[in-house]
Amino acid sequence: MTTVTKEHFDVLVAGGGVAGVCAAIAAARHGCKVALVQDRPVLGGNSSSEIRVPPGGAATPQPWARETGIVEELQLEDRARNHDPIWEGTMNSNWDLVLYEWVRREPNLKLFLNTSVRDAVMASPGKLAAALCAQTGSERTFMLHASVFVDCTGDGTLGAAAGAEFRHGREARSEFGESLAPEQADSKTQGSSIFFRARDVGRPVPFTPPPWAEDYPTEESLHKRSHGMFRRREYSGSASMASADDQTRYKGEYAGYWWIEVGVPYNTISDNHAIR
Repeated sequence: MTTVTKEHFDVLVAGGGVAGVCAAIAAARHGCKVALVQDRPVLGGNSSSEIRVPPGGAATPQPWARETGIVEELQLEDRARNHDPIWEGTMNSNWDLVLYEWVRREPNLKLFLNTSVRDAVMASPGKLAAALCAQTGSERTFMLHASVFVDCTGDGTLGAAAGAEFRHGREARSEFGESLAPEQADSKTQGSSIFFRARDVGRPVPFTPPPWAEDYPTEESLHKRSHGMFRRREYSGSASMASADDQTRYKGEYAGYWWIEVGVPYNTISDNHAIR
């Protein structure tokens, strides 16, 4: 028989990516008793060392603007101790540790790692009372009550479980006057990408793909994808798009490949394992 541990908080944040971490820290600093529920062993979501997509934003392409507040605190601390460049594919566990330390230093914040939201418990129609959560490893089940719930899961897991309205796909061009939207609404979404990096070892290295791997013999096989090689400069904190003629000027690692993506007609949530 599973024992359910009940706990009460002012604020529950579901999802420990950058948005969830910042929301949880902000609430804790304002005096709220906060639960941060993250279904992975590390914080950071896509920016963690598991996925390695760096936190960016409108300030990334140029030096005269930046995002401030908690996210800047986190990035400045990372730069003070982490000497690898920030670039697609180069994020490492130092960033994971910064997020973990920033969360753990808040006395009003309790972190639940390896814990996923499994269901929503309603006080009444339209009013959420608690989140039912399961923690792998410890095999524990938690009933986490709160006055305020913040869904930062990425897929809207808690909101959907609570019956909140949501939209999946693309709206019609006429709905909001968006010139780039399709004429008719559809269920298409951005796909799931295979994100990978490579290292120049200075000599040819044979590669034997697994038998189930898809074969893309030329760049033309990857329709409408950028095929540039992002290669960071040796001993530099920046990365550069290098042409074939420029390769002699660069050493180190190739990173930031977004070439292969699978989406439509698959649903990137319910068909996640089929896509993989």
